[in-house]
Amino acid sequence: MLLSSLVAFACSKDEPKKPEAKTGAAATVDGKDASKLGTATGTAPDIAKPPAPSSVVASVKMGSGGTIHALQAEPDVLGHFAIASPSQLLADIRTQLVPARFAGFLDEGALRSFVSLALDKRSNLAMNYDLAAPLGCALVEPKLDDIKLGCTFGYKGGAKAFVADLGDTNKQTDAGGHVAAYMIEGKSVYVDAGAGDTVFASSGAETHAKTQAYLQRNVVDRAADIHGDVEFVAYVATVAQRYSSLLAPILEQMNGQTPPPTGNPAADAAVKAWSDYRQRSSKTTMDRLSEFSQFTFFFSVEPAGVMLGGALFPTAGSRMAQDMALYGDARLDPAFAGLAPSGTAALLALHISNAAYTLQSAAEGRKLVGEVWGALTGRDAAGVEAAITAFQTENAALYDGQTLVALGREEGAIFGLTMAGRLQPGKSGRDGWKAWSASFTPEAVLGSQFSQYVSWKFTPDAASLDGTAVDRWTIEPGALIKGEIEKNMPPDAKAMVDKTLGGLLINIDRAEAGGSVIFTVAPKAEAKYLKRVIAGFTGAGNVAGEAGLQKALARDSEMAGVLAVDLKELLAWVRGLSAYGARTEGVPQNLGTDLGDFYFTTRYTKEGATVMEYVFSQQLIEQIKPLIPTP
Repeated sequence: MLLSSLVAFACSKDEPKKPEAKTGAAATVDGKDASKLGTATGTAPDIAKPPAPSSVVASVKMGSGGTIHALQAEPDVLGHFAIASPSQLLADIRTQLVPARFAGFLDEGALRSFVSLALDKRSNLAMNYDLAAPLGCALVEPKLDDIKLGCTFGYKGGAKAFVADLGDTNKQTDAGGHVAAYMIEGKSVYVDAGAGDTVFASSGAETHAKTQAYLQRNVVDRAADIHGDVEFVAYVATVAQRYSSLLAPILEQMNGQTPPPTGNPAADAAVKAWSDYRQRSSKTTMDRLSEFSQFTFFFSVEPAGVMLGGALFPTAGSRMAQDMALYGDARLDPAFAGLAPSGTAALLALHISNAAYTLQSAAEGRKLVGEVWGALTGRDAAGVEAAITAFQTENAALYDGQTLVALGREEGAIFGLTMAGRLQPGKSGRDGWKAWSASFTPEAVLGSQFSQYVSWKFTPDAASLDGTAVDRWTIEPGALIKGEIEKNMPPDAKAMVDKTLGGLLINIDRAEAGGSVIFTVAPKAEAKYLKRVIAGFTGAGNVAGEAGLQKALARDSEMAGVLAVDLKELLAWVRGLSAYGARTEGVPQNLGTDLGDFYFTTRYTKEGATVMEYVFSQQLIEQIKPLIPTP
């Protein structure tokens, strides 16, 4: 309805007709100009023989149901958007997303009446537009001053009825083989007929020929298979290859910019190493973009709430396809995700495959860190790289990849943070950690110069909690600046630092419990918080039984990771900052329920595709709706 209305409004502009002379054009059986359609006389575009998919992955199943398909990329089409059923989307928005007092404005009949009044003499456009039919547009050329776009929609009576209801304003005398042609602000817009009530509209003389078969195949015929209410598809490799001559210089210019010298030889050497890497990576960036065949994004209103998500398909035979396939067996253990302590406001749990360390991109990352860190500290770059490699190799043998990060409240602390990794069966990492911490000194890591600015120390057996040994890592300003900071710190700032952190330091505590290595940060309440975390990892006082987390974990049984947010706990934590002087009177009191308020899931397939989904829960939407003010 919107599309046809826009055309109607545009055609109502008082612009003189500008017919384009056509001579000797061959006509098709339906009277269209074959030279414009790009097909042989008397034939229609071949939509029965689509090109082969450019991705090795044909489709991916969504954990919550439905499928996202790898479509057939065509040289002329950069991507498309589609709405499977505008009528259904409108109904879902009316019943689920807007307050009841506004629902009447989104009633289909009322909306048609409103638009018909605005269209005046063209009111039939609003009444005859088929909201149950799929709507979609395919992009051929994105230039804003001359965009090439082909669209399709449903209209009662088809293209001829649409043209009749649209009227003759700005209509061209020569349709150039199309059902009708219009001149709008100096640009030609064409209308063509599809089967039944299907209508095609396009900008640019050749756009219809380039997009009709694509739109028929990927929008009209596929409407029932579109995942979600709204779909956006971008053929990343096609875009990268077509516009490489434009994108490459931009990347080179961005990566070629070097910050001004600092006057510190070590810092300048590190910046140069980073800049050199960025310049080398310009071509690599373009190459990596070409390794993504397709990105599909969807928006959907479902009983569970509002969903945003998509799938990324690698190009067949690319290094990206091979790399991503290594993650195909990465599966999050739901039980591990539930070990976070009660009171957690935000939780991230994922399975990081140890195969990640073997990728070429990981090797490039180690080399970069070696060059930058070596330049900064005066150490041998190859030695730094070798140390990182050894550390990663040791971790791959020690941990199984299950990883957890949780943020929440702790009485007496400004926050409580947990970071944990699950050990391989029968493994313990404490002896290795103690040996590593002995050599991981500020001077060895930062060099003699920069270790004067930040320092740390390790304290093995700093405490014991219910028989569990606790080791501590304390980070604080270096000797060169600590005294100066304390001397120049205003009294109120010093009071705030003492109140929130207990001084110019941060303690990171380490313990092993429940077959996992746990690191925690809870300034001024370290022991109390760590005790709760250890209890959670041994089966008491965790979020394992929380309904919201279980809902998030059930969304995709093969997920590699989940991010879940409990808005109720998060806002309570924000309100708690009033104890530290924050103004929190405007923070909502009745928003949020549990870790099912908002969550994100991701999954890798063995074929190399990546799937992701964001969920804004209906339980949260129902709490937000009453807060929407009445105009």
